[in-house]
Amino acid sequence: MLVRFILIFLLFPILSHSQSLKGITFEPNLHYGRIVKHTAKFSADVTGNTVGIELNLIKKTYGKQAWQAHQGYPAFGVAVSYFNFGDKDVFGSSVGAMPNFMFKFWEKKRLHTHFRVGVGVAYLNQPYNVADNALNNAIGSHINGMVGFRFGTGYRLNEKWTLQSSLSFTHFSNGASTLPNLGLNVPALNLGLTYMPQPTQKQDFIPAATPRTRDPKMQFSITQAFALTETITPGGPKYPVHITAVSAGRNLGYANRLWAGLEYEFNYAVYGFMNHIGQFPTQEQRRRNASRAMIFVADEITLGNASMWFQAGTYLTRSFLQPGVIYTKLGVRYYFRFKDATTPNLHLGVYMKSHAAIAEYMSFGLGLGF
Repeated sequence: MLVRFILIFLLFPILSHSQSLKGITFEPNLHYGRIVKHTAKFSADVTGNTVGIELNLIKKTYGKQAWQAHQGYPAFGVAVSYFNFGDKDVFGSSVGAMPNFMFKFWEKKRLHTHFRVGVGVAYLNQPYNVADNALNNAIGSHINGMVGFRFGTGYRLNEKWTLQSSLSFTHFSNGASTLPNLGLNVPALNLGLTYMPQPTQKQDFIPAATPRTRDPKMQFSITQAFALTETITPGGPKYPVHITAVSAGRNLGYANRLWAGLEYEFNYAVYGFMNHIGQFPTQEQRRRNASRAMIFVADEITLGNASMWFQAGTYLTRSFLQPGVIYTKLGVRYYFRFKDATTPNLHLGVYMKSHAAIAEYMSFGLGLGF
């Protein structure tokens, strides 16, 4: 289910532009890094370095839609990867697939710099097991979400080949749907090549026929999301988390929106735990302490019908077992367009909520804009 959901968001732009092989690029990469112990709760020692290999299949956009030109003709890809985490008995290895998008933000002659972000899924072969692998309290399940960021440079050797080097950060987590779930964070150095069998030419790119600015009027949105999470004890029951958010936003450019809003969540795992231990004398107090209210700001980068969502917020409440003060969310959305509407007004989304480098949950949401 999770695999299909993410592929709908990030594979659609590739499939919709796959009529021609022009611009199709093959990108093999080598990763060399090391797991970071990002919290004192991380039990196992990191005894080896992480080595990874990746093949990214990329499709370049040409400007057939106005947003492509305004975003600098980004490229969409699907990266298939293998990581050996350096300790086969504790952390093992992973196999993953990560849809991604990349854009160049500086280019001159043969040299360029680029940024890539991707969201996908991975299978890790050595999750926590109370009998056989109790040291690995970072990963509690075989199936995990995979988020990757990369900042790099490229040097074009000729029309078909480009040499690339970059710094990357890859995060593995199941969103606390199965404990333990501190997550694995792997910064790495990367070296790779890109090969484009049918090179693109300058005349292939269609310039934007619309102004870069868009309607600056305020937009409003309400989103209802749902997550499942364990709490306290690995192997325990999964509890729902209900999240409601209301926000207002406006376009900053043709393919960028800034949002601010209020968010409320009710965590049934916290509520159930308070009932179990008899925390607080009344049900009203327990419900209040299972509730959290937050304010947030978010930047949304739109890519046609899909978008990337970057959110940061802080809590207005201080309830039982509430982690930290600041939280972040990384998400992807898909907007449905209707013939009688000039702007998207219905969207599906998947979001990873974290405190520092530790994920709290992965949620799925339905939203309405007006």
